Amino acid sequence: QTVTYMVFGVHKKDLETLVKNDVSTQIDTSKQKIQDTGIDSADFQVTNASANGAQVVMDTQAVTGPDIDVGSIKKNARGKKAGQIKKDLNSNPDIKSVDVDLSPFWVSTVPKDTSKIKVVIAEPKTVSNSNDNGQ
Repeated sequence: QTVTYMVFGVHKKDLETLVKNDVSTQIDTSKQKIQDTGIDSADFQVTNASANGAQVVMDTQAVTGPDIDVGSIKKNARGKKAGQIKKDLNSNPDIKSVDVDLSPFWVSTVPKDTSKIKVVIAEPKTVSNSNDNGQ
């Protein structure tokens, strides 16, 4: 018995470009940026297939947020104490909260070498707009 399979594919980078182009028309790109395209958790449905191609619908949820410059944060945090960094960053209306972890415990200031500074920006929690009314 011989079984022939046919596979259609697309580069992940091409899908990300499609999502970025679409989302960029819906946000103010001077103040916001796309933090996650949602491609890794996208749902795909084949709506029409033939021997030469297929029509596929992709459903994804992109995450956008404020355009925060990580390089600038690192540069401004060099050599400062945790309290001063928190004060500086909390003055930004786009930042909800700041945690500064220094290690080992006896270190009291951030290193002056920016390559030793790690900035983690937490993604906002997504809110579903479901209208299932509990049914």
